[in-house]
Amino acid sequence: MNPKSTYRVEEAAELCRCSRRHILEAIAQGLLEASRLGKDSYQISLYSLQRFYRQERGEDLFPDLAGGSHDQAVRDMFEAISDITSDQEFDQFTKDFSHSGSR
Repeated sequence: MNPKSTYRVEEAAELCRCSRRHILEAIAQGLLEASRLGKDSYQISLYSLQRFYRQERGEDLFPDLAGGSHDQAVRDMFEAISDITSDQEFDQFTKDFSHSGSR
């Protein structure tokens, strides 16, 4: 599985095999870091969700990330893109990428 970099509450609940309410309570109690998007709408980073799951279940949500394979994949992608674009195009790509919440 190739995990996303951010998740909605419903997605987090499904991945953690718990209820939406449990995720919202964890956010309210400060046990799960999330960015508020609306009334009961949040954006949860991959790393926050992974840390929360480890605390809840004592194991990794995405075990293959423990070795840094996700970070390496992102670095490899940026290197490949920098090889096929101009400096100006690459700068714009990284700016757009970071603003999209994807990194």
